[in-house]
Amino acid sequence: MNDRNTNDQPGTPAETPRKKSKKGLFLVGGTVGLVAFAYAASLMAIPAKPDYQVYEGPFVASLLERNIQVNLAGGGSKNFLSMTLKVEFDAYSEGDVRERLADPLYQAMLTDSIITVASQRTKSDVVDAVGKEALKRELLERVDPLLFPVHIGDADRPGAFDSKSGLRLSSDMTRQDLSGPLCDHTIHVDGDRQTIHFDDGEAFDLTTAGAEVVLANTRGDRVRLDVRGLKPGFGGDVQVGVHGQVRGLYLGQFLVQ
Repeated sequence: MNDRNTNDQPGTPAETPRKKSKKGLFLVGGTVGLVAFAYAASLMAIPAKPDYQVYEGPFVASLLERNIQVNLAGGGSKNFLSMTLKVEFDAYSEGDVRERLADPLYQAMLTDSIITVASQRTKSDVVDAVGKEALKRELLERVDPLLFPVHIGDADRPGAFDSKSGLRLSSDMTRQDLSGPLCDHTIHVDGDRQTIHFDDGEAFDLTTAGAEVVLANTRGDRVRLDVRGLKPGFGGDVQVGVHGQVRGLYLGQFLVQ
């Protein structure tokens, strides 16, 4: 009787080694791929921070289209001042400023401000160098916020909406107590918590807000916003600030009579 195991007999094929399953490899590879995809998607979901812009310049332009004549105080309204002014400025866009200077509305606003300041002077106030410099300093303070009003986001004019958030500034642009560049200030909107704050200032509850909110940062800068157009669910950052600054005013024709 042959007690040998038939598996040991010549010609009997040996047991084929079991192949490693690739299922585990596929699962590991698929998990890594999903993690990488999720990470890439999360990066894509974060809005890119806008590039920081610096002002260009200096540039020089005529502030008014023609000379301005102002009746001076005292003297029985017989004395007057006639002058032309040039403005030196830095800006994100020289062309935008020149367009604004050519706008009849801005010309009217600038003329009104200059007349308001100059008409408070007497003849003796403006005939010497000290008086002229004092006049130029006060005019600069009045002209700067008119020539460079506060803008929000991508709005092309002070009263326009930011297309991303739906926010806009309050209707009276002269009431904005902010003069920093657009790239230096940010309005933060938390869409989940329904809060809004300016730079490092305190958060404001949007659920209790009216048509207008006044936000402040810790430095004391203030911005007045119309929040009625805020897009539902919006969350993110919106830049706010000015597009340039006046460096100086220069007298052209200056006649005191």
